[in-house]
Amino acid sequence: MDAKRLTNKVTDINQQLLQYIEQTEEIYGAIYARLPEIETEIELNAEEMEILLNYFVYNEKSDDETVEDENDAYRLAQLLREMRDGFSVSILNMFDETKLSKTIERFLTNKEATEVHGFEQLMHIIEEIKEHITDIEIVSMNAIIHSTRLGDRGKAFGVISENIKDFSNQIETQYGVIYEHSAKLSSWKETFTGKLNHMLTYSDHLSNVKVEEFQNLFNDVFASLKIVSQLLKEANYNLELAVQPVQDLMIAIQSQDLIRQSLESVINCLNSIFEGIEGYTAQNDEQYEERLNFLTFVEKVTDLSINLLLSVQDQVDHSIQKVEAPISSIQASLDDTYEESSLVAEFLSGDRPNDNNTIEEIFIKVKGFIQNFEQELDTLKKDLVSFNEIGELFYTEMTQIEQQFSVIKKKVGYLQRLNILSRIELARLDGEVGAFGNEIERISERVINDVNKNEQFVIDLKATLSNDLNQFFEMLKTNENMTETMYDTANHSLDNLNMIQELVLKAVQPAGETGKKLLGEIEYLTVKMNQGKELPMALQLITNDLIELSEEVVKSKEETLQKANLTEWSTTDKTLSNIIEQLTTYYDRVAASSMLEDEQYDIGDEGGELTLF
Repeated sequence: MDAKRLTNKVTDINQQLLQYIEQTEEIYGAIYARLPEIETEIELNAEEMEILLNYFVYNEKSDDETVEDENDAYRLAQLLREMRDGFSVSILNMFDETKLSKTIERFLTNKEATEVHGFEQLMHIIEEIKEHITDIEIVSMNAIIHSTRLGDRGKAFGVISENIKDFSNQIETQYGVIYEHSAKLSSWKETFTGKLNHMLTYSDHLSNVKVEEFQNLFNDVFASLKIVSQLLKEANYNLELAVQPVQDLMIAIQSQDLIRQSLESVINCLNSIFEGIEGYTAQNDEQYEERLNFLTFVEKVTDLSINLLLSVQDQVDHSIQKVEAPISSIQASLDDTYEESSLVAEFLSGDRPNDNNTIEEIFIKVKGFIQNFEQELDTLKKDLVSFNEIGELFYTEMTQIEQQFSVIKKKVGYLQRLNILSRIELARLDGEVGAFGNEIERISERVINDVNKNEQFVIDLKATLSNDLNQFFEMLKTNENMTETMYDTANHSLDNLNMIQELVLKAVQPAGETGKKLLGEIEYLTVKMNQGKELPMALQLITNDLIELSEEVVKSKEETLQKANLTEWSTTDKTLSNIIEQLTTYYDRVAASSMLEDEQYDIGDEGGELTLF
């Protein structure tokens, strides 16, 4: 075998080995490079799910525990608690029915409740004075009749009687006006009382029914969110279990470093052939000793290299199996887990053409309650505004009654003069009409006293009722402001709910997306793994070339022995010993130990110096 062919064969085999190293590094390196991405994806998914489970959806802290965190406003739990507590406190404090009723007690008393001077007493007084006016009218008519019977003697008394009758007609007209205004006040009272009863009934509805509804809604929503949380926890836990073999894969993939070291050792062995190739080329056919020494060295180097490659082949085959096992395990687990997590994510947050997903349904319950509550607040606000409108009617009608009493009082002085004139005139007449004089005097004095007394009563009652009504409206104004605050709170809560719903949906969706991404990563690893399965066969082809080279070297050695008339040749080469001593891996040292049967050689422990990617 000439030097040129030997050089070309060794160079070619080394070139193949270098390419093989690149191929293994590309396959193993591609797999290893994806592992951090898989771990990162899992960590990100876990972080997002942790945010969803412990931040946006359900806080494990007790309902009574105060959570002090600058971001608490964005916790759904915290938001709902604040809404519940805020609405409950505002509703319960809106209407103090006892205080309201006490304030307008004078408007609400009935005719029998004489211990409280109020609205009904005014109506009663107007009725009484109306009866007194009727009495005056009857007496004046009887007086006119008797004066007519007296003839000329009764003419003066008849004139007085006519004046009394005219007075009664005027007073009756004035009281007719009062009666009209009192009728309007009665109608106003009925409207006022009806609105008040409606408002107090509605207040009771808010205080009891709505607070209870919100509490029940709060409990239902959190029961639903706990179920959602449990589903997502299980999906996330199963996903984590599915990718646990990643750690095994990271360890298995590092065996490529030992494979590379072994292949580099083979290259170093073969490269040692070039150190003596020049002397081999310069030799002539008669220099058998040097030639046999070199061929024997090459024979041993090729044999050592073959042993090393066979060992590497076993390593590659074993390594492929170790790498394939976790990939297959992850693949099988992810197939089930991805389907499960995708179904959960779809169930919770998926798009549905004609229906809402579970998360939307949960939020719709709360938002629907708030929207309904806003509508009821609108109704309450209209009731409060309508009270202000009907309040003006009371002031108007009471002022009119007060003015009519003032007019009547001015006319009462005229009735007193008529009474005196009638007494004077009756004194000139006989006792036949004396009874009329007494009756006229009695009725006139009663009317005069009632008018004087009730004018002041009306003035005082108007002031009292107006003050009561003003206090009532002040209380309503406070409630109106509180209603506005509750309305603003409801709007703010709706805005926060919409924001949190969007965040929750975004946090739920990775439960399916992560599994999908991981499946893509595992599919890529599977492709690379399938390429890795071809590595043992590729290495076998290189080994075959090296075996052919070894056979040619052996053949050349045998030819040289024949020419030298020798049957065998042995030699000790320090270079080969140095090569063996420099082998770095346990597997290489085991493979080389067969080359040194007569020498002590420490193969060491399994392992070697690993260089991570």
